[in-house]
Amino acid sequence: MDSHTQLSRRTTLKAGAFAALAFPWLLDSVQIARAVPDGVGIEAGERLTRNGRVPTVGEFIKEYSKDTGLAKPYLQEVEKAAEILSKAPKTTTPFEVANYFFDVGQGRYGEDCIEYVKEWPIRANPLIVSFFDATTLRKPAGDTTAWCSAFVNWCIRQSIVGRKSDNFAGPTRDAASSSFRRWGQTTTNPSVGDIAVFKLNDDPSHGHVAFYVSEAGDNSIYILGGNQGALAHNNNGEINIKRVAKANSYWSIDSYRTAPDLRL
Repeated sequence: MDSHTQLSRRTTLKAGAFAALAFPWLLDSVQIARAVPDGVGIEAGERLTRNGRVPTVGEFIKEYSKDTGLAKPYLQEVEKAAEILSKAPKTTTPFEVANYFFDVGQGRYGEDCIEYVKEWPIRANPLIVSFFDATTLRKPAGDTTAWCSAFVNWCIRQSIVGRKSDNFAGPTRDAASSSFRRWGQTTTNPSVGDIAVFKLNDDPSHGHVAFYVSEAGDNSIYILGGNQGALAHNNNGEINIKRVAKANSYWSIDSYRTAPDLRL
């Protein structure tokens, strides 16, 4: 830095100091305006001292580098989630409802909607939490609660609005994926939109549920579902179409399920 630059900076600092003494309210308002970037919520400030000291920025980042959110979303986020949900198709198949949310994640309904099909790191994603409306689990822990079954239940419930049949199985209304092991009828020849149910090898009472898309070569299939590992590794769970193994060291297919609900 040359002397001219240093002098100019000192002059600027003196001018700023004078403004602070003469018009402190003006400087405060400018600092506040500059301190809050556009779009950043200011509802709940963070306590800066911990055990008598101020944490480092690194410690803050480590604390908030969580895979899923528990904190309350902002009102604007809740309203946006409600808008996305309101546009989900009805009187169609559950697969088409699920595919709508996949399209949301692809940006086909606006770039500002993409993040709503993913788990959030701090605040609970209100769109994901809303899927539990189709289950009896009324107090999910934000989007940290496994939501694959809630998503499938929501899609089934949404799809049969305006459709009437005495043969509909309807949603299980259970947030556990294992509830779909008894849903509808078993099929050994699944079609697009049928349901694939998995069980974990180490804990068979738990697993995963999603919509079957197609075969994907030896021992693999494509599935469309929620709470599936992010394709871009930028979150801990999202709605996507993913290639998965039918059986490996982690899980195996329990069954494929079909029912009149899945067809028009």
